[in-house]
Amino acid sequence: MVTDYHDPVYSLRSKIYKQLRNKILNGQYKPGDSLIEMKVAKEMGVSRTPVREAIRQLELEGLVSSIPNKGVIVQGVSEQDIEDIYTIRQTIEGLAARWAAQKITDEQLEELKDVLDLMEFYTEKEDTDKLSDLDTQFHDIIFR
Repeated sequence: MVTDYHDPVYSLRSKIYKQLRNKILNGQYKPGDSLIEMKVAKEMGVSRTPVREAIRQLELEGLVSSIPNKGVIVQGVSEQDIEDIYTIRQTIEGLAARWAAQKITDEQLEELKDVLDLMEFYTEKEDTDKLSDLDTQFHDIIFR
């Protein structure tokens, strides 16, 4: 099945997923907190369907658990999880950067500079959703 990234339902689910994920990772939702579909949907001004789909994706990542008769509970990440993630990420990104440096084009370098400028702008605005998108874009350019 091919996902249509331009489909408004996909985009809404993706946006909600990113917002919930960021809230879990930055500690706004703490381990043990309940995520109530109806409450989240109301806060975000959307129906329950994209919230349910976003929560399902978070469950696949292990950030939340669906517990019978209790609902969806935030699992969060431990300090050790974060350390492990960054150790692995440093290794992979270092290797990718070396490979990219050997084959990067002038056009790609310009794209990277543009993305970094935008990241600086959105960092000042504290727009974590846009920063997350730009981070993905930055890495996509490197991995091409």
